[in-house]
Amino acid sequence: MRVPISNISPPMTNADPARQQWRALLQATAQRVEDLDAETIKVLKRRWQQQYAAAQRPAFLWHGFSFRLHPHLVGAHAVAAYERQPVKSFLVFFEQTDWGFRCHARQLPPWAQLRELAAHGPARGRDVYLAQPQLSWVFCQTHEPDFGPYFAQARAVPSVSSGGR
Repeated sequence: MRVPISNISPPMTNADPARQQWRALLQATAQRVEDLDAETIKVLKRRWQQQYAAAQRPAFLWHGFSFRLHPHLVGAHAVAAYERQPVKSFLVFFEQTDWGFRCHARQLPPWAQLRELAAHGPARGRDVYLAQPQLSWVFCQTHEPDFGPYFAQARAVPSVSSGGR
């Protein structure tokens, strides 16, 4: 059963610096940026683990790629695939936080800006995940300079035929 990503909370006042920096970056390219609440982030991360980490619980979500639990692209190939994705909306969430965003936009944030903020921004926003709302694809920029970025698409779920033999 899929749990919809629909719980959106109003913007927080006195948000932490990481949240403010990421919101500013996203607002530069999105028509609308909405906050996702902690429960929605928990469900999203659980769905992500099921889809991209073979339901295992690695130390970091992106270890699903570095441990080869799911087929993926890495480096320049991952960036190229990310930049080709058509979007109307996308989700942004982080390894070390219980907050994230739903963005409505015609384009994704530029990878160079994601990389810069992941590398030099506040520690709580360094492992960033961008995904299509149904998690049909995901892009991950890690805090580790030697790992990632990663791009992966969800595996196709085999359909069940209604015909008999």
